[in-house]
Order: sequence, then C-alpha cells, then structure tokens
Amino acid sequence: MILIKVNILAPDIGLMFWTILIFLILLFLLRKFAWKPIVSALKQREASIEKALNEARAARDDIENMKLENDKIITQAKLDRDAIIRQAKELGDSIVNQAKENAQKEGKQILSETRELVKKEKEQAMLQLKTEISDLVIKTATKVIRQELTGTEQQKKIIEESLKDLSN
Repeated sequence: MILIKVNILAPDIGLMFWTILIFLILLFLLRKFAWKPIVSALKQREASIEKALNEARAARDDIENMKLENDKIITQAKLDRDAIIRQAKELGDSIVNQAKENAQKEGKQILSETRELVKKEKEQAMLQLKTEISDLVIKTATKVIRQELTGTEQQKKIIEESLKDLSN
C-alpha cells in the first residue's frame, strides 16, 4: 500500500501552478463572456431604479401641489359658502321686514277703512235717529194739535204716551 502523505499546510509548487492557471482561465472566461452582461444588467437596473426614484419624486411633488390646490379650493369653497349663507340671511331678513311693512300698511289701511265704515254707519244711524225723532215730534205735535189742550195734566199725559211709543 502506498501511503500518500498530503500536507495541506505545506504548499506544493505544482498544485499552486495549476490552481493559479485554472483561476486565470476562469477569470479570463468570466471577463470575456460574463462580465459585460453582468455590468450592463447592473447598469440597466441602476437606471431603472433611478428612473423609478425620479418618478416617485415627481409623483410626490404632484401630490403636494394637489394638496395645496385642494386646500385653496376648500378655502375658497368655505368663503363662498359663508357668502351665500350671509346673502341668504340678508335676503330672509329683508323679506321678513318687507312682509312686516306690508302687514302694517294693510293693517293701517283696513283700520282706516273700518273707521270710515263705522263713521258712515254712525252718520247713517244718527240720520235715521234724527228722522225717527222728527217723525215722532211731528206725530206728537199732530196729536197735540188734534186734541184740545185744556190743561197741563192733559199735556203731561200726551207726552207720557209719546214716550211709551218711543220705548216700544
């Protein structure tokens, strides 16, 4: 049996030569065939990452601009809402005031018409009363003239009868 003594810690020149030669061949083959595609793939990846970062920055800037525009729109909408509410209140107040004024005018007009109507009815009642009184006076005078007046007793009796006729 042949025992081969392998000493790993003691370098052998032949082993070192073949190891270096295989490493150099592998390095040459990697450099010739694999290095350029790997580097170009890394560059493409780097470019796509840079492009994605730029797009993300642009999107973030757009979002910030949109937020500012939304804030402006919301602020303007609130101002418009407040103006509309204020105008509606003013319009409502003016309508209420107008209605009050119209009601007061109509009330005064109705009151004035009612007073005129009462005045006319009062005048008609007074005229009718005067007519009835004058009719009664004429009737009484006619009765008095028809009867002979002999004394004051008889005159008092005629006046009392006339008053009874008035009360009926």
